[in-house]
Amino acid sequence: MAISTATWEIVWGVGLIILSIALAKLFVYIISRYAALVAKKTATVLDDMVIEAVKKPLYYLIILVGADVAVQSVTSLSEITSKLDSIIYVGEVLAGAYFVSKTVRVFARWYAKNIAAKAKSRFDDEFLPLFNRTADVFIYGSSIVIILDFFGYNITAIVAGLGIAGLAFALAAQETLSNMISGFVIMADRPFR
Repeated sequence: MAISTATWEIVWGVGLIILSIALAKLFVYIISRYAALVAKKTATVLDDMVIEAVKKPLYYLIILVGADVAVQSVTSLSEITSKLDSIIYVGEVLAGAYFVSKTVRVFARWYAKNIAAKAKSRFDDEFLPLFNRTADVFIYGSSIVIILDFFGYNITAIVAGLGIAGLAFALAAQETLSNMISGFVIMADRPFR
């Protein structure tokens, strides 16, 4: 009894996924074991924080890339693999956004601990959460735009629509935005104690 080509391709694809999971675990082990040891010998804690923060996103990214290669290797089931490939692409983009978000948060936390802590102003302490949220909105918003572009949506129209909606909102909420900006200036300058 002969085994069909599709069966061999599926077995090969499953093997590639298992291999990618093993490689991801090996990567996390190497990062945890050796890169962390090297980072501990440096004078700054920034590299320690970055290594700790990027382990999980890179773990997922390696598995997703392995799954992508596995799905690409199964050529006999093109209908199913094209849908799986789209799902994996979405996962890769979101994992990349997660990686960038974690890295930005690490740099912001390091800045707050090492640079802003030495300043006499509390401006940095109060604006760091706002910065993190704004960065997350930008990062994940960009990833959603990338995903929509992948699926063939007209991104130019969406971005233009968002720009027009933002302008309409800004004009409608002009007084509120003015008061909000005034509040930020008062928080930054601290004319009152």
